[in-house]
Amino acid sequence: FPRAYGGTDARQVLRIRLIEEAGRVCSTTASLITGTDLSTRAIVAGGSEQLKQEIVPRLCTGELQSAFGLTEPGAGS
Repeated sequence: FPRAYGGTDARQVLRIRLIEEAGRVCSTTASLITGTDLSTRAIVAGGSEQLKQEIVPRLCTGELQSAFGLTEPGAGS
């Protein structure tokens, strides 16, 4: 994620590789990282500047964990 919000500017390929390696050891850890990755990317892409500054750094350090849910009329996750 962007350094401005506490990230490392790592490319998506590196993040995916790290999740894959974590999954080799513990699938639960990989699932937690994936949920946080998806929701953090959504906040960075469409969240307000205030939300980005308040939440994203705490997600990057692991202080907060998050999940990602997607829904639409008649269906959802």
